[in-house]
Amino acid sequence: MNVNLKQKLINGFKIGVLAFSVIVISLICVEFGLRLLWDNPYKNTSPSKVLELRLPSPSMDTVLDRTWLDPKIPKVRFRTDSNRFLMPSKQFGDPDFTISFLGGSTTECSYVQESKRFPGLVSSMLFEENNLKINILNAGRSGNTLQDSINIFFNHIILFKPDYVVLMHATNDRGILKSDPTYKSRMGSIASFNRIAKWIFQSYSRGFYVVGFLRHRITMLINKRNGNTLNEKNIDRFDKKGLNQLDPTPFYQRLKVFVHMARELGVEPILMTQPLASVRTKFSPEWTDVPDQEVLNRAIRDVAKEEKVILIDLSNYMVNNINDYEANMIKYLYDGVHVTDLGSFHYARHISDQLKLELMK
Repeated sequence: MNVNLKQKLINGFKIGVLAFSVIVISLICVEFGLRLLWDNPYKNTSPSKVLELRLPSPSMDTVLDRTWLDPKIPKVRFRTDSNRFLMPSKQFGDPDFTISFLGGSTTECSYVQESKRFPGLVSSMLFEENNLKINILNAGRSGNTLQDSINIFFNHIILFKPDYVVLMHATNDRGILKSDPTYKSRMGSIASFNRIAKWIFQSYSRGFYVVGFLRHRITMLINKRNGNTLNEKNIDRFDKKGLNQLDPTPFYQRLKVFVHMARELGVEPILMTQPLASVRTKFSPEWTDVPDQEVLNRAIRDVAKEEKVILIDLSNYMVNNINDYEANMIKYLYDGVHVTDLGSFHYARHISDQLKLELMK
C-alpha cells in the first residue's frame, strides 16, 4: 500500500476517534449540566405499555419434522395466510358462514397434517356432507391462554366479521394461573430490550436471508423433539395430587367477558371443553394436571349453561364415544394433550356434527 495513502487512512481514523470522543464528552457535560440546572418532568415516568397479540406470523410456509410421532409421514407443512390465519383458510369465495377458532397449541395442531387439522377439516366435512360452505379462520397459537384469545378477538378477529367464534382453552390457563392468578403476565407490559430485539429479528428475517436462516434454525431447535419414536414405553400415569387446588374464578370471569363481548359485537360464541388424557408421555407439558383441568372444564360447562351458549363437550365426547380412547390414548393424543391425525379427525367429526345442528336450523 502507498505510504502516503496508509498515513492518510491512519490520520482519518484518528480524527474520527477524536470527533467521536468530543461528541461523547460534550453529551456527558450537557447531561450533568441539565441534571444540576433543570428539573426533568419525565424523570419518574415510564414508556407506554405494549400489548402483544399472540398471533401466528403472517404468510409463513415451513415444514416441520415429526419423525418422532409418525415415521411413515415424517414431515408436515405449516402455513399461514397474509392475515395470520392457519391454512387452509377462506376456502370459499361466497361462504354461508365464517367461523373463527381460538385456542392454544391444541387448536393450532402444528404436528397434524395440514388437511387433517380439525378446524379446517370441519369445513371439509360440512361441505361434503351437508353442502354448507364454511370459511374457517384458525388463530390458534401455541402457549395462548383465554386472556390472549380475548385480546386477539377484540383486536384482530373482529375485523374479519365472523358469524361464530369457537373457543377452546384450559391446559395453558391451568399452567398460567398456578403462578399468575391475575393473568398479569398476559396483559400490557413495557417494551423491553428483549421484546424490541425479537421484533427487529423477525422484521429483518423477511428481507435478509442470513437472518431468515438463523431464525429458521433457532425455531427448528426450539421445536426439536429429542428421543426415540413415541411408543407405549413412554407412557406413565398422571399424579393426581392437588385435586381441586386451582381457583377457577379468574378463568370463569373471563369466559363470561368473552361471551358478552362476542355477542355485543355481533358474533355468536361457542365454547368447547378441552380433553386431557390420564396418561403422561415424555412429550407432555410439565404443568398438565387432570384434576385441575377438569375444574376449568366444569367452568366452561357452567358458563355455557348460564349464558345459553352452544357447548361442544369434546372432553366428555372423547371419553364416552371413542371405544379405545383410554386404552390406547396415544393414538389420539400423543402427549395426553395434543391430537394426532386420528385424534384431530374425531375432534372434527364431533364439532361438525354439533355445528350442523346450529347452522342448518
